[in-house]
Amino acid sequence: MRSGMIQVSEVNKNVLLLAEFLGMETLMSATKIRWLVNLGRGPSLSDDSSDEEIVAAFDEEYGGINKAIGAGLFPSFLAMDLESKCQYEVAEVAMVQGNALVAREFVGREGPIETQCGPLGAINGLCSKGYVRTGKDEIIDDFDRGDRFPGVQLQYLRRRKYIQLLPRTEHVFAPSDEDRQVKSTLTRFQYAHFIENNGGEVDAILAPPEFSSDEVVRSDPFGVAVIQPVPPCWAESNGFVHSKLDIARVDKQVDKAWEWVHQEIMDKLEGYRSPHDIGTVEIVEREILSKAT
Repeated sequence: MRSGMIQVSEVNKNVLLLAEFLGMETLMSATKIRWLVNLGRGPSLSDDSSDEEIVAAFDEEYGGINKAIGAGLFPSFLAMDLESKCQYEVAEVAMVQGNALVAREFVGREGPIETQCGPLGAINGLCSKGYVRTGKDEIIDDFDRGDRFPGVQLQYLRRRKYIQLLPRTEHVFAPSDEDRQVKSTLTRFQYAHFIENNGGEVDAILAPPEFSSDEVVRSDPFGVAVIQPVPPCWAESNGFVHSKLDIARVDKQVDKAWEWVHQEIMDKLEGYRSPHDIGTVEIVEREILSKAT
């Protein structure tokens, strides 16, 4: 152990078996959480599950450290299993009745978790939870989706199962080269909107929630920070560049997509009562390597 952390490369089977025998709870907890994350498959867990619940899930699924080693799973403690072996959790941004937008997470066997929000809050919120946009381009209509999940899917995202739990282990296990390589493949982005008034001046920015001075907004992954007045060089100083985001992947949805963007602006900013009050909107993005990955 160095600087209070353990190098994964220095851990072998005997170290884990001895730690289990001696009842080293902190090390055992971090070991089982890391192992479950690397396996990427097992029972459903919510994002706010306690460490004790995660450890119990590992024990229930794999029988504890001794049995997991006996089953030949130790290599999965050292490095993440291939994508072909793990499970995924999916989410979507969908338009539902009344032209409202929801971020919908399909986690576990119960019904989906739905959050009504604007397009910026939906994408940033899901990305903050470890979901990444996929190459799936089709839009699924009501007939294909059935009555259980009404609406039109506008954006499809997914995340490797348990990936959002990885930071819970990094106070014990220093990330290995393999960990860093995996993180580099999980590229996610945050987005912000620069709003120009009809005079051509940048009047405000809608940004991810961590930029808000309001604690309520900062604590909500689907929150939207309002930055007004706009500081000089805000985008550059915070790592944002012009976005490649295709706001609407199907031509017939372009007008509707901008309607949602404009509605979110009118909901968040005083003085913008109709789309005609809005000059132009520039979408900017930055790559994030947050605690979720």
